[in-house]
Amino acid sequence: MFSQKHRIKKEKEITEIFKNGKKLNSKTVTIKYKKNDHGFGRFAVVISKKTEKYAYKRNTIKRKIRHILKNKAIKKEVDMLCYLYSNEIKKLEKDLLYLLLKIK
Repeated sequence: MFSQKHRIKKEKEITEIFKNGKKLNSKTVTIKYKKNDHGFGRFAVVISKKTEKYAYKRNTIKRKIRHILKNKAIKKEVDMLCYLYSNEIKKLEKDLLYLLLKIK
């Protein structure tokens, strides 16, 4: 689980990334990111009700994706929003890791 300093919670920060951030796409994941000055990565994960109907399943998917981000991307100095469009963890993980390699 992320510590509080690794989370993006404020609406102002999210809209700033959404408006001014760079975008990477795959079939199952979209990443909007923007460089930051904190010295570590900060993240938010979004999955809609269209993708998964039940909240407990959405939360499980988000938890697994956060674990991947914590292990692979926390050293990158970016603020990142991850939008998930599938409920299949293996596909999400594969696409997410591929997109994380593209972030410089």
